[in-house]
Order: sequence, then C-alpha cells, then structure tokens
Amino acid sequence: MGNVNTGGFDPVGEICDKARETGAWVHVDGAFGLVAFGDTDRTRRVIRAVQRDGTCWCGGTEWQGRTAMRISVSSWATTNEDVELSLVAILRAAEAEAGSGSFPCPLPSAASPPPATA
Repeated sequence: MGNVNTGGFDPVGEICDKARETGAWVHVDGAFGLVAFGDTDRTRRVIRAVQRDGTCWCGGTEWQGRTAMRISVSSWATTNEDVELSLVAILRAAEAEAGSGSFPCPLPSAASPPPATA
C-alpha cells in the first residue's frame, strides 16, 4: 500500500492490526487494495457510506467469490494527507457499521485468503 509516484507508503502494520481488531481482512497487490468487512451486506453498507462521504474513491468488487471494497489512492497528485484522510473516512464508515452491533464479524473461511500479518 504505497504510492509508486512518490515512494510513500502506508503504515501497513497499523492498517492490518486495525483490520484484525474488527475482523476484516486486507488484500494488497501491486495495483490496488481490497478490504472486506465480514459478509457481503456489511461490506456493501461500508462502501456506500464511504461513497456518500465523498473523501475518497472506493467501489465494490468480487474477489475469490467474496464481496470486497476496492481502494485506489495512487495518483501523481496523491499526497500523504490524501491517504490519511481516506483512511479516516474508511475507518469512520466501518466503525459506524460496527456501532450497529454487527461486529465482531466472522473470520474468513479456510477457502478465503488469510488475514494479513504485519
């Protein structure tokens, strides 16, 4: 989770720790990041909340049969502040969903990717 244009990178360990605390999982590759917040409906509610917030772009996708939030924050104009604001917006949406009593969410099944480790 970094910016190929500036060489900046996100605090992956902290992000994965927060994901683990809420029962979410994180997938990162060279093009984009994916996050799921438990089941399909919960993940879609978080995506809608982030989109309504308007701070950053995210969208829904399917990966290995699971609904996930696709996050893309890499651009020549992306600053560290942009990334921080995006992270805050996503956490705010996830925590609001958690406030509905829906967390902790179930861990991924054995067929799903394992939670990220720092």
